[in-house]
Amino acid sequence: FINFIRGDDVYDEDGDNNTAESRHKLADIYHANVNVVGSVEGTASANDGSENYDKKDSYYRYQKGYDNFKTGNSCGESCSSRTEVVIAGSNGGILHAFKTSDGEELWGYIPPNIIRKLKTMITSKANASNPIYGIDGSATIKDIYFDDTPNDGTDNPRWRTVLLSALGPGGHGYFALDITNIKSPKHLFAIENDPFDNVVRHWNSLEQKREFSYTPGTPMIEEDFDYQKLGEAWSAPRIIRIKHNGNDKWVAVIGGGFNGATNPNYGSAVYVIDLENDGEILKRIDIDDTSASNIVNSIPSDLAVITANGTEKANYNGAMIYAADLEGKITKINLTDRGTMYQKTTIFNAESTNENGRYIYTKPDATIKDSNLWLYFGTGDLQKLQTRNSNVANRLYGIKDEHFPDFQLINPPGDVSKCKTGANCPGTNDLGWYINLNKSRKVTAEPTIDKYLVYFPVYEPKPAANICDSGDAILYSASSTCGTATQRKLGKGVLSKVIVHDDTLIMGISGEAEKGIESKDNLITIKSTQKSSSQKITDEVWKENF
Repeated sequence: FINFIRGDDVYDEDGDNNTAESRHKLADIYHANVNVVGSVEGTASANDGSENYDKKDSYYRYQKGYDNFKTGNSCGESCSSRTEVVIAGSNGGILHAFKTSDGEELWGYIPPNIIRKLKTMITSKANASNPIYGIDGSATIKDIYFDDTPNDGTDNPRWRTVLLSALGPGGHGYFALDITNIKSPKHLFAIENDPFDNVVRHWNSLEQKREFSYTPGTPMIEEDFDYQKLGEAWSAPRIIRIKHNGNDKWVAVIGGGFNGATNPNYGSAVYVIDLENDGEILKRIDIDDTSASNIVNSIPSDLAVITANGTEKANYNGAMIYAADLEGKITKINLTDRGTMYQKTTIFNAESTNENGRYIYTKPDATIKDSNLWLYFGTGDLQKLQTRNSNVANRLYGIKDEHFPDFQLINPPGDVSKCKTGANCPGTNDLGWYINLNKSRKVTAEPTIDKYLVYFPVYEPKPAANICDSGDAILYSASSTCGTATQRKLGKGVLSKVIVHDDTLIMGISGEAEKGIESKDNLITIKSTQKSSSQKITDEVWKENF
């Protein structure tokens, strides 16, 4: 079996009676993202001229000698010219690193929390193997400064390039690597929740495995590793720097993951993970269910994270977190040094039920407009895209966090009664806007901000008589502060998130593009309707890599 993993055709999948030959070695890269890692290029600045420069990562890097890291040789070669690679997880259970110069694979890594699943590729069917979800989640890569004495006993404060990856549908787990020396990655830690055997497994930086049994719903004795509420790891990790006991600490924040909307024992939480100490839990923030919804709640989506690197209005250390869940709630979590750390409040409720199908599977996008933080998101059951009936009633939303950058408890949370729709733009006292989607339409990816517009990819399923046919891919273009929208059919199938490049919109489509729309394979491009202007720009929009 190990030879099959290495790329030998031991199960004779091509049926030529030769089990010693090589097969196609690279498994599918499906939900996993692709990262490019090369020379160390982050900025370090004593003062970048901004009001909150002392709260930004650039100033922190200056304090911690980041320029010495860039020009040094801790990467196994000069960090300023570190070999550039493409890193991606695959459903063969391997994280791959390929040189961008020639495509040569430098290494493949199988994390310990996926090994038990690899054997499910074996089948009794002749000339075949079973496809599995392996490393099918997103990875985040960031340079962080290890300041604490780690659990392996070493005491060598230094900069490291750290990769933290989700398994996605491949499992209830995450794993971390030190890829500072890109040619020689080092295991840092891995975690796994096994809700079938009620066991949490943890591998430390010395690759030693420990198992912690638990009773669902009962706090574990080993609270530092109480990952019993970790569902399928769909939520991409966000790596940020917070204040912990008055000191700077690099952590990861993740949503609790997916539970199939069926298991109430896991998924409905947000984890704050200590990256410097083997993935110990700094805090688990449980997300309260609402009694008005019959949805079994969880948080499969990525978290929206607002730091001082993203906006001058974030005049704090740490981050403000916005978590969207299957019940249609937006929960605000305070991870800043202002107010009470880890405090939470529900700022909006989409009033979702199993009947109206108003689940939130995708991350809200955010922007600053007229001194307000705006959040944009949409609803739709991504597991039942073809469902079409009169009960399905999804929406697109644009709402304000009226208290940002401060934290304030909200009771009751906002809802559409405080928002405008149609041609009625929200006023100063309104929370925002919403758009009703008809014909059982569903949002299929997170929205994208493009100056004064927000793009929402939407899918319209076929009527019941044609349920097996691909539905329509529709792009909504909504005014960011008013909600008035136009819509355009782009083809058949499901649209991916919109990527804005200069004046061009790029997105994937699972089916055929409409005639007259520029496309190549499954990528389509259209021109942005946003025009350059000599007027002063009042939007503040950002993309921050975590």
